[in-house]
Amino acid sequence: MPSTYFFSYSDQKEQIIDQMRNLMSANLDKVMQNLAPDSPLKTRLEVLRLASIIEKEAGSNAEKPIIAAVFINRLKKNMKLQADPTTIYALTEGKFKLARALTKKDLLQELPYNTYYIKGLPPGPISCPSLKSLEAVVKPAKTDALFFVVDVKGGHNFSNNLNDHNRFVETYRKSLKVPEPEIDPEKLSIR
Repeated sequence: MPSTYFFSYSDQKEQIIDQMRNLMSANLDKVMQNLAPDSPLKTRLEVLRLASIIEKEAGSNAEKPIIAAVFINRLKKNMKLQADPTTIYALTEGKFKLARALTKKDLLQELPYNTYYIKGLPPGPISCPSLKSLEAVVKPAKTDALFFVVDVKGGHNFSNNLNDHNRFVETYRKSLKVPEPEIDPEKLSIR
């Protein structure tokens, strides 16, 4: 669990791992008390798996409850999560950063952690989620949003339908293109 830990030089590897595992377990116990009865998530492992996706998706703690709500809404509707970080994890096995953008071929890979391919949650967590991500899963924002895409400011645009989502995607893609400089022929001088 992300936190500040204090260790002695003489601590064994198992002691260090146990301290982290115990904190994660205590935090899961704490947040599970607030899990809504109508949540599609029923177990600690399911909460942990979704929180691990939120940890990788969210650029800020403020957006975590909204992103959690989107994924919970999708689970309730039996939709695929389609979370890029799960596909990256599926391709890299969590061992390195993917040094390129995801491709359509990547999204179609039949891998157990690829939520563009599988329905529901991946078989295990893809990261070690913070307490804020765990809390977001059990107390998601109240929204009907089903989609989100990064915006030009590093946050996200959320939408309730595919048409609005596609417009946000197109706006983002246009922002990535470098405009060609305008050349005024009268200001060009060839010497």
